[in-house]
Amino acid sequence: MNKVEIRSYMKEKRQRLDSEFINNASAIIGDKFLNEFGNYESFAIYWEINGEVKTSDLIDILLQRRKTIYLPIYRKSSIGFGLYDRSNVVIKKNGAREPVNITELSKVDVIVVPGLSFDRECFRIGYGSGFYDRVLKNIETKYRVGFAYDFQILDKIPVDLYDEPVDVVISEINTYRRMQ
Repeated sequence: MNKVEIRSYMKEKRQRLDSEFINNASAIIGDKFLNEFGNYESFAIYWEINGEVKTSDLIDILLQRRKTIYLPIYRKSSIGFGLYDRSNVVIKKNGAREPVNITELSKVDVIVVPGLSFDRECFRIGYGSGFYDRVLKNIETKYRVGFAYDFQILDKIPVDLYDEPVDVVISEINTYRRMQ
């Protein structure tokens, strides 16, 4: 399958997920994430939409632990990040939360990225805009983490020169690590 076919297939499959599966799988993924990365101080993390692995509960836990959270702010041709503090946020039509103001973000301990599919080498296929590939090139991190349901993990996906891998992909069943 090519990237377009993989995107279409994964979007359809994710749309058929029921909320019980999403909640249970997301809780497992969140627990695994906290066990491995919960001691870091700053996180750039997406707010779930369209059946993605839920991050809203994880974000609440990180905030309770007094961690610094940045959420993406999407623009037509780019993505920025804003400091998330619950009081200065816009709720988008798709249910995502976005901070009102963009923060200059050049460094964060851990960035968590969504994807429609990942492979065992930790490359990802997103929605096709290349936003996160550019972000991963420009923000210094200790760890780049992808969240996915295990069915979204393929043995190998097509990779282009501009594609940026993550270090770790966490699913409800497995944790995949990029070999250096």
